[in-house]
Amino acid sequence: MDARADVRAFLSERSKVLHMAGLPHDTTQSELESWFTQFGGRPIAFWTLRTPDQHKPTGSGFAVFSSHEEAAESLCMNGRALNEKAIEVSPSSSRVLDRAAEILTPFPPSKNRPRPGDWTCPSCGFSNFQRRTACFRCSFPAMGAGPSGDAMGGYGGGGYGYGPAAMM
Repeated sequence: MDARADVRAFLSERSKVLHMAGLPHDTTQSELESWFTQFGGRPIAFWTLRTPDQHKPTGSGFAVFSSHEEAAESLCMNGRALNEKAIEVSPSSSRVLDRAAEILTPFPPSKNRPRPGDWTCPSCGFSNFQRRTACFRCSFPAMGAGPSGDAMGGYGGGGYGYGPAAMM
């Protein structure tokens, strides 16, 4: 790997993608969100690589940001510790994500087991509580997430924008 070429590509294409290596093998999406947030980063998605043996994590993954500037600012995370392990954060690109698309999978949402009715957003992979009528991270509407299978999570209301959404 040519680190200078990676940096040049990251800057020239205004990439929003960072690569992470050296992650603890039991890293969760929740831990990554907290880790980035404490240093001012707000990634919108995280991906890890699926292996033939699902129980053998790779210790690497990707963080996707909403802007190139946010991704570039989060490069300062390189070498910072997550669960007492130094993490390598380096420039990457959407081309790398596209090439790896077939083996990308979301990080586990958390170490807590999901409750019945909790749902994973099909847009960003975030794990949401059953009561949410839209994704907490990206606002993607819940489709049939409620116990009755309707779009309002079992609250009725007949459509998006009505009902308990204001109470989230």
